[in-house]
Amino acid sequence: VFSDVSLEFGTVLVYTCRNSCWKSGSTVPVEEFLVVQPDPDQKLFK
Repeated sequence: VFSDVSLEFGTVLVYTCRNSCWKSGSTVPVEEFLVVQPDPDQKLFK
């Protein structure tokens, strides 16, 4: 049992292009946008 390990219920939101915005024949990845929302109550469990 690891006493310094805790479970976090944060959220990661991934925003991508709705229409799969790859250009025909392109091999370059399309940039996505991430938003990380940490668990606001995490400090209560330490």
